Amino acid sequence: MMNPPQAATESPDAPASTTKTGTEDPIRVFVAVLTFRLLKKCNAIHNWDQEWVLNVKRLVNQTMDGLIVTKGFCPDVKSTKKVCKAVLKDLQKKIGNKRQLEIFIIQNPAADKVIVESLQSHIREYSARLVKKLYRPVTWKDAVKLLTTAAATLFLVFLPLLLL
Repeated sequence: MMNPPQAATESPDAPASTTKTGTEDPIRVFVAVLTFRLLKKCNAIHNWDQEWVLNVKRLVNQTMDGLIVTKGFCPDVKSTKKVCKAVLKDLQKKIGNKRQLEIFIIQNPAADKVIVESLQSHIREYSARLVKKLYRPVTWKDAVKLLTTAAATLFLVFLPLLLL
C-alpha cells in the first residue's frame, strides 16, 4: 500500500510526495515507461508474457513507494530515453557490461533493489534539474531586455502618431 500524502512546502526545491492524487498518475506513467525501456535495453525482456508484466509492475510499485520528487515536477514521457540512458550507465558501472547486467537482472533476486535505487536516484535528480530550469529567477539582464523591447515597441507604435 502507498504511504499517506505528505504536506508540500512553497519552495519549488522542496520534495513533494508522489502519493498526491493529482501528481501520482503522470509520474507513475513516467516510471512505468522508464522501467520497461530499461529492461528492454538490458535485454531482460525477451517475450512479453504475464510474468514480465508482473515483474515490471512490481518494479514500478517499488520505485513509486520510496520516490520523492521535487514539487512542480511534471515528467515528459519523451525524456525517458535520456533518463534511461543515465540509469543504464549507472547500473553498468555497478554491475558490468550489458550482457552481465542482463544475466544479473534475470538470475539475481537482489536485482530489484539495485534497479529501484538507481531509478529513484536518477528520477529525483532529473526532477530537481527540470524544476530548477522552470523556476529560473529573473535577472537584471532579463529585466533590461524586457524594458528595451517594450520601449522599442511603444516607440514604433506611437511614432506615426507623433509625425501627424
